Amino acid sequence: MSNSPTGKWEILLADLALILFIVALGGLVTMPIKAKPASASEAASKAKSEQLAIAPSQALYRTVQNGPTLGEWLKRQPLDPRATLTIFVDYRADDAARGLEQAAAMIGEAQGAGVRVRTVMRDAEQADIYASLAFDAGGT
Repeated sequence: MSNSPTGKWEILLADLALILFIVALGGLVTMPIKAKPASASEAASKAKSEQLAIAPSQALYRTVQNGPTLGEWLKRQPLDPRATLTIFVDYRADDAARGLEQAAAMIGEAQGAGVRVRTVMRDAEQADIYASLAFDAGGT
């Protein structure tokens, strides 16, 4: 450090520059980030990552003639409070109401057994309904 009259203003200027840098950096932290337009490949990758996450089944239920109802089947399963029952409904476009009715009946049985339930429905060529008991994250 020099004792010349010019040495003090240089230190003061360096301190002010450091303060300005810290204030500007703090402003950048709270500044909203503008998303850049995604390319087609980035959009496809994002859509794939946002798909419904479904864990592998512990047990799978399908309605069969003379078989147990979903409620009876659930009573026989070792239930864990972390488990979620996912009801998959494939419905034909011309008969969506039937798929909704079947799903509603299964949801009522599952809720009666005290199991968390979610339903996944999709338009398909062939109607089908089944349930999967699994440790899905979040149970949404």
